Amino acid sequence: MRGFRDELLDWATDEATACKSIPLLLDSYCRFLCRRGFAIRRCNMTTATIHPLMHNTRHVWFDRATDPGPINPEVVVARRQYAFGDSLIDEIFFNSAIRGVTILRDRTGWRAPRGDPKTRRRTAVPGF
Repeated sequence: MRGFRDELLDWATDEATACKSIPLLLDSYCRFLCRRGFAIRRCNMTTATIHPLMHNTRHVWFDRATDPGPINPEVVVARRQYAFGDSLIDEIFFNSAIRGVTILRDRTGWRAPRGDPKTRRRTAVPGF
């Protein structure tokens, strides 16, 4: 009997290898998970860089077209959005000034994310 792991490996060696960009890969992965019964509405993928002026890239997949919200322009090098059918990917390239600068905005203005990123706990996906 084939399980989720077998299906994931099939996706990774077939459908994923045809993706020519990070946004396409993330869209394909999220759609794969949705087809398998995961109710994903949003998925975030961050990639570190070794470039001295760039800090990281961030891709956020949404299951529908939506407003991904504002980001502090002081830390953004480039921002693009991609539509794949009903889904949307928000892509941001952050510069090295992101360290110590607030990036998210609430009703009162720009604010730093809460909590210490070194001690934040992550939720494990069952079966891995």
